[in-house]
Amino acid sequence: MTMTNQRRLFIAVNLPTDVKGQLHQLQRQLYVLGGGIKWVEPYNFHITIKFLGETDQQQLSVLEGALAQSVIGINPFGLHLNKLGTFPQRGTPRVVWVGLGGDINCLKTLQQQVEHRLAAVGFAPEKRKFSPHLTLGRVKTNVDGLLTAITTIKALDVNFAVNSVELMQSVLTGKGPVYSRLASYGLG
Repeated sequence: MTMTNQRRLFIAVNLPTDVKGQLHQLQRQLYVLGGGIKWVEPYNFHITIKFLGETDQQQLSVLEGALAQSVIGINPFGLHLNKLGTFPQRGTPRVVWVGLGGDINCLKTLQQQVEHRLAAVGFAPEKRKFSPHLTLGRVKTNVDGLLTAITTIKALDVNFAVNSVELMQSVLTGKGPVYSRLASYGLG
């Protein structure tokens, strides 16, 4: 067995259990499209703030200190789920997502502060623009009727509070990723 001091990490806003249940119901409406989509397991739903990837365990204390600093001055805020969409917006869909509404500016401020604090301690900044969303599934093969199905499902109106941001670990397995929370940082 090989020992490693690397952990696959990301920073996320986790969702309340009832919101995860409603997202799962939404997925079930799309199951009729067949097996061309790898659906996110309901217990894994989250909003990614920053993906860190393989991170040396020795960096954990510096990372945790930067995350604690990044939430200073940010109060709890509310978000809500709204429309369905796909990435990319043109061409063949690769990701099915749910958009977010509500205090998006607060979410963006949180993401920017995390980026800034982590860059200051040596973590590379994200090159892509932050696009607040929740991934429902990843399209593996061409799925006939996907775009039509998405447009026929009415907009969601599910509200929830964001009270913390979490440092998460992702362990890849043959059955999909397994996420665990390493630390939580309360807002406010």
